[in-house]
Order: sequence, then C-alpha cells, then structure tokens
Amino acid sequence: MIGDIIQITNKVFDRLVPDKSKAEKIKYEFNKTFLEIAVKENESLRHFFLEYEGRASEVPHFVLLMRALIRPFFTWLFGLLGAFWVIGQAFGFINKEMPAALSMWVSIVLGFWFGSRWYEKLKGKP
Repeated sequence: MIGDIIQITNKVFDRLVPDKSKAEKIKYEFNKTFLEIAVKENESLRHFFLEYEGRASEVPHFVLLMRALIRPFFTWLFGLLGAFWVIGQAFGFINKEMPAALSMWVSIVLGFWFGSRWYEKLKGKP
C-alpha cells in the first residue's frame, strides 16, 4: 500500500512540477518524509499492541493455551456435531432437520476452513 501511494504521488509531482530535477528533489524529500512517518506509525501501533496484549512471555500459560485451543475446539465440536447430524439423517437415526443455530455454526466452521466454495458446491453451482 505504501508503495502504491509513493507511485501515485510521484506521478502527481511529475505532472505538477515541469522542471525534472526540481520534481526529483521534491519526490525524494516527500518519499523520505512519508516513509519516516510510516515507520513511526508502525512502531507506535506495535507499541500499542504490546501494551494492550502484552508480551507472550508475560502472558500466563493458561491464557496462551486457551488462545491456541479455541479454534480447534470449536472446529471439532461443530464439525463433529454437523457430521453426526448428517450421517444420522442419512441412516434414518435422526428424522428432524438440523436446527438453524447448529447449521449456522457448522457453516461458519466449514467456511473458515474451506471458504465459500464448499457452500457453492453444496448448492450445485460450478
């Protein structure tokens, strides 16, 4: 994104400043200042995240463990519930439609892992 902004501003300076050497000086100063500001903003954002989230070495082990296990837990929970429901319907053990809430969570899990293609294929779209 920063490279795109620099390219755009370079084109603007080329059109606005007829003297090429003067345009090059202006572009150099602008790019230098712009990159310095971008680096400072990046550092301040990183500093904010470190203050807000804390360093990994300072976070309790339990919290790190919970962060690491939350996605796999919900993936297995709703993936298995959805699979058992579909298999149960196929073999006649379950005669009801999947509840809307369960269907939503199964869709979220499948969408997370496979994107929207699984849903399009399920609906018969190529």
